[in-house]
Amino acid sequence: MNVNENEAAETSTKDPTLETSLPPGLRVLTGHTSQETAYVQPDYPYGRHRCQRRVWIETKPKQGQRFVAQTQDPKRLRWNAPHASTYAPIKVLVLDERPESDTYEHVLTYVLGNHATEPQIDAFVAKFGVALDNDYARSAIKFLRALARASAKIEFKVVPSDSPEAQQPDNSLRGFTRLVNQELAVLNAQS
Repeated sequence: MNVNENEAAETSTKDPTLETSLPPGLRVLTGHTSQETAYVQPDYPYGRHRCQRRVWIETKPKQGQRFVAQTQDPKRLRWNAPHASTYAPIKVLVLDERPESDTYEHVLTYVLGNHATEPQIDAFVAKFGVALDNDYARSAIKFLRALARASAKIEFKVVPSDSPEAQQPDNSLRGFTRLVNQELAVLNAQS
């Protein structure tokens, strides 16, 4: 196997969630947080017609973030009811500006979820940092990092529910919550 084949084999086995840069032609959209500040797509399909569609990321601190889209009726020129996705801790909008792509001129959504590992969190921040420059995102990333660190310390073992080992207080949701809060305190002390 020559060097080029070896490099290709090595990159094909990499975890795509650990990539730290966007491919050329993808642009992170920032500041689109409400109907008033939404990113407007001027030529969106609407049955046999074309219309405008506006998209944004809605944030509710206790629930997370969700993608919201709203189309404009091309006949009546009024905005239809908005449609929202499910909540996730962090969502980012990215515009595909690659003419050769299947998703050309589409708005893509990238998500950082509760099960992200620390390397995945680091890669997400490196890739989408420009969109994560607000208090909510910093707080959510800190919490996800604490969750990842606490999860890395957990060892799962199947035991009967009536065994003494299962009855220990640290083998419960309370124990895990305590561990997450300890990690969050460490992270807060570092910043």
